[in-house]
Amino acid sequence: MVLVGTDVSGFDDDRGQHKVIAIVFGADDTINETHNNLGRKNLHMVNISKAKRNKIKKNLDFSSDRILALSVIAGKNRIVHDIHENHKTKERFASIGAIYAYFDHLLLQEIRPRIEPFLSKFDVTFNDLVFQCDSDMIPALQNWKFKFAKNNGKSFQLADALAFFCKLGFSPPGTIKIDIENILENKMKSDLLI
Repeated sequence: MVLVGTDVSGFDDDRGQHKVIAIVFGADDTINETHNNLGRKNLHMVNISKAKRNKIKKNLDFSSDRILALSVIAGKNRIVHDIHENHKTKERFASIGAIYAYFDHLLLQEIRPRIEPFLSKFDVTFNDLVFQCDSDMIPALQNWKFKFAKNNGKSFQLADALAFFCKLGFSPPGTIKIDIENILENKMKSDLLI
C-alpha cells in the first residue's frame, strides 16, 4: 500500500503561505520506518522545541527508493493575489476562487509527470490514493478531484516536517526540490491576463 501526505509552509502573512508544498509518497512500511527513525510519536513542527527540531532535522532522511519526497516551491498565494489585485483577467477568471483553481490545475500539470513513475512501481495511480492532509491543502486536492482524509497520519506528519525545513532552506537527504514558482507565474499571466 502507498501512503501519501501533503502539507504547505510559508511565511506568516497571507501572501507567504503556500510558498512550499511538500508531498511525501511511500510504501507504508517505509513511511512507518522513516517516521519511527525520528524518535517522536507525533510530529507537528510548530509545536516542537528547537532542540527537538534539530534532532528531527538530523534524522529525517528520504533516501529510500520506496519513498518520494517532493518539495515544490510554488509561491501560490503570492501569485494568485498578485494576479487578482494587480491585473485585468479574462472574464472567466474574475473571481479569486477561479484563479486558485487554475493555479492548482497548472501545478498538477507540472508535478504529475515527476510522480507517476514512482507510483507505477507500486501499480497505483493518483485515483487509488487518499491524501493525508490538514485544511490548508483541501482546496487544492478538491480542485484536483483527489481523495483526501483530514488527519494527522504519519505521511502527513513527514510532509509537515519536510515543508517546515524546506521553508527554512534545508532539504533533507533524498528530497527532490522542484522550483516552479517562476514557471507557474509566467503561465498564469500568459493564460489569464487580457
